[in-house]
Amino acid sequence: MIRRVLACVLSLYFLTTFSVAGQGGQLPQSLVDSVNYYETLDSFDARYRVIKGYEDSLKKEKLYSQLTTTDSLYAFLPNTGIDSSRYRYYLLFHAQNIRKYLGNYDHALRYYLEAHQHASENKNFDKYCMNIESLIGNIYARRNDYDKAIYYLTLVIPYLKNEKKYGRLSRHCSDIGNVYKWLGQFDKMEEYYIEGISLGLESKEYRGIQGNYAGLVDYQINFISPDHYDHEAIFNNLSKSKKAIVDNPKSDPYKNLRMMNVEELWAQYYSKIDSLDLALKSILNGDLRWALFGAIVFLLSGIAIILQVINGNIQ
Repeated sequence: MIRRVLACVLSLYFLTTFSVAGQGGQLPQSLVDSVNYYETLDSFDARYRVIKGYEDSLKKEKLYSQLTTTDSLYAFLPNTGIDSSRYRYYLLFHAQNIRKYLGNYDHALRYYLEAHQHASENKNFDKYCMNIESLIGNIYARRNDYDKAIYYLTLVIPYLKNEKKYGRLSRHCSDIGNVYKWLGQFDKMEEYYIEGISLGLESKEYRGIQGNYAGLVDYQINFISPDHYDHEAIFNNLSKSKKAIVDNPKSDPYKNLRMMNVEELWAQYYSKIDSLDLALKSILNGDLRWALFGAIVFLLSGIAIILQVINGNIQ
């Protein structure tokens, strides 16, 4: 007990004594000394708490480019199950900093994958799986590595079900449904979208409802020939996607983006059935802050179609 209290006191001391950044991107010597000190005490959590404090100070001073200077400090491995769980947390924290502040998904993936290696042996994932395994899956999806994306995304499902986090699971189903869509496995895609909608309605998770309906409409518009459109289904699903945004009583910082997504789908639908006036109206019907952006996207899409026609005529 005394040893733990001493470690906490020293941790606070070290955090207040090292400079925010070393010279030329080098780590401050006081930080290195404190990390080495906790290694001699075998105080795993206190050691990484100091590193986290240093990265927090870099963010506070907006020295984001130096967030990777601590990479080498994450080589100290846990020896117990408790420490493994804490290690997952600190690796997640470091990866999130790199992804969010540097936009370097490939670099961040290294630390997400390292965190995955320290999940419990029986694969009963802790709460961090919602950000670790889930984000690994999403990064692989960004790389078009869909099989790996499915593998990591589905690892999260048992935890969400066991913890009865049905709202989060609703949104998660949307991510998995999207990947199956890109894989061309439309039966599996529909299975996850439908489950996501059902879970969203049950848990009143409006973001999940909206996302699953939007994913389903994207399939109905962009993966099916206009000659085979089910117009009633498209109208109904788009209306339900928009209604979920409007009806959501909770604060949603991405509300305008979601509404723009719905209006963009309307525009895609109208353009596919050669109703360009309605397509433009749909774009302008969105939030005015996005109207100019939507109009530009619409214009570029029209130019691309014209170029395709011209190239076809030339050939």
